[in-house]
Amino acid sequence: MTTLPPPELPVNPGGTGGATGAGGTTDTGGAARAGRAESIVPPPVCEPSSSLNVPSPTESPSFPGQLISSQSSLDDSGDDSIHSDKSTTIWNSLSLSRFTRSTAFLVSFIVHVFLLLILAVLFLQPEFVGQSGIAIDAVFDRTEKVELQVLPNDRSLSEGTVQTEADSVDTSTEDVESIAVPTTSPVEVKAEPPRPLSEMISAATSEMATEVFRNSSVSQRQGDQRAGAAAANGGTRESEEAVENGLKWLIAHQNGDGSWNLQFRNRECGPGCDFEGREGDYQPSATGLALLCFLGAGYSHREGPYQPELRKAIYYLITRIEYDETGEVGNLTGISEHAMYNHGIATLALCEAYQMSRDKDLEKPVRALIQYTVKAQHDVGGWGYSAATPGDLTISAWQVMSIKSAYSAGIRVPSDVMRRFDRFMDTQQSGGGAYYGYRGPGKQPGTTAMGLLLRMYRGWFRTDPRVLEGMNYLEKTGISNTDVYFNFYATQVFFHQDGPAWTKWNKEVRDFLVKSQAQRGHEAGSWSMTDSFSKVGGRLYCTCMSILTLEVYYRYPPMFREITADSFEF
Repeated sequence: MTTLPPPELPVNPGGTGGATGAGGTTDTGGAARAGRAESIVPPPVCEPSSSLNVPSPTESPSFPGQLISSQSSLDDSGDDSIHSDKSTTIWNSLSLSRFTRSTAFLVSFIVHVFLLLILAVLFLQPEFVGQSGIAIDAVFDRTEKVELQVLPNDRSLSEGTVQTEADSVDTSTEDVESIAVPTTSPVEVKAEPPRPLSEMISAATSEMATEVFRNSSVSQRQGDQRAGAAAANGGTRESEEAVENGLKWLIAHQNGDGSWNLQFRNRECGPGCDFEGREGDYQPSATGLALLCFLGAGYSHREGPYQPELRKAIYYLITRIEYDETGEVGNLTGISEHAMYNHGIATLALCEAYQMSRDKDLEKPVRALIQYTVKAQHDVGGWGYSAATPGDLTISAWQVMSIKSAYSAGIRVPSDVMRRFDRFMDTQQSGGGAYYGYRGPGKQPGTTAMGLLLRMYRGWFRTDPRVLEGMNYLEKTGISNTDVYFNFYATQVFFHQDGPAWTKWNKEVRDFLVKSQAQRGHEAGSWSMTDSFSKVGGRLYCTCMSILTLEVYYRYPPMFREITADSFEF
């Protein structure tokens, strides 16, 4: 992405200011000149006096130089006082002209200095110095490309509806939040009436909030691209082996109907393969988490070594969808008090499966699920445990990621959905946006990592002082030996930040996960942690979140690096 330079300031056409004499006050006294006994009132400068026998000029002077030239044609033998007083009048005229031009120049100078100060405040950011004392260069990468467009004031989609690209011949994105991939072809620029500076800044900021949503390419997950991305972004042979071993453990604990469950034990499990999660109808979310791990590694029901198993998993989720009477809205909430966890995670998995495979059989189910997500949003902008209830940050994050993935696959959402979510984020922040809470303003490591990641996806640059302050807090907190949820979100924040902070964080979290993976028995390839969330999710949950963390190198491209033509749009 390329940061646009500020527009060049126009050069002031006026000349430099001259003397500002007392224009309008003429010194006609003879005392100022030695030897003068009396003063003579001169006739008007531009009107000849008959007593002086001065012929009338053929044309009126149009500028001061011409005025002086005409005056110099007066008879040198005339009265000296008349000649002197005419010169004084001419000088006063010149002074008034120069004063006018000086004032215009001064006003122009002040206005441009003010504009330069505004641009300096907008574009100059401080350095982020973390716990390690290594500063991140706080300037925008010259590879960043940003298109600034004005967000629409209205939209053609009705409230709570979604569209696919095939729904209409008109592929205009004026009614949704989207940014086209930058191209090198010339763009026609149409003249628009000038707008107030505050309105221009607001529009640009709002549009930048949609810019990074397109950065959802999945092509780097597959084949040789995955290996290249892992090597380039901090992965190792050991971390990739840990991912593959984790996927094998998941396959060994898949149910016969294609699903996964937090209660994962089967007849093959030995005494060490324990630490199950909570009982209940969590199969949609457990299946979604496991499916995301395979998709993150580049494997789908159409590609890779696990096609039959993944086909069964996708079929299981599709058959669990409950449609309304119209058949256009469907949910995967299940029979659970944590309904929107089920729906959000399972929907994200199906959206990514559709995005990767472009399987037309998945389009209708995905569209129906996103339709339900839109309708389930609370008025404040978040998502809660049930549809249309006050939201919390953790549940809302899964819904936003599923919307982003669906849009990348060509399914459009009303722009108001994300605008409301931005307002919801404002209700969860503290410290001006550097820290975040669970259900309201707060300052906890897990929710702060989650909030910063979502803010970056919504357009906050990595050099934003709020992002840097929050990251400083995360770095001081350090990786967790028990909280895989925190590690999952914080690792993504540092990955997109890039630079020395990412290098340090990545080494610690990567090596910890590789070393803490089970190596023996039927539990080999899995993880188990002891924090409160891990106890609820159990070994299957911990394994999925750890695999997803180790796939950070290629699940999505770094947010602030150059976006290539194969990047999907949002």
